[in-house]
Amino acid sequence: MTVCWDGKVVPCCRDLNAELIVGDLNRQTIEEVWRGETLTRLRRLHAQGRHREIDLCEPCSRPFEGSSVLALALRYPFRKLDSLRRALLDAGRRGRGGV
Repeated sequence: MTVCWDGKVVPCCRDLNAELIVGDLNRQTIEEVWRGETLTRLRRLHAQGRHREIDLCEPCSRPFEGSSVLALALRYPFRKLDSLRRALLDAGRRGRGGV
């Protein structure tokens, strides 16, 4: 999941032109986007090895052996991602002298 400069959310950092928008942080929380119907459907297709049914994902070499980044994301509940986000923010503050 990648957040673009304008708050639009795309499922993958390889979506450089924001062709597949799955949410908008100007109107939704990151949790709402993560749990949203579109991103949930994309993760499910990846987990089932059906990534080629998604136009954006079809030519990608990243999904390998039936496993992809989106499919692996099914294994991580949002609470773990939120913990990771907090840890990264804390580490960034420490690295900038507590700012």
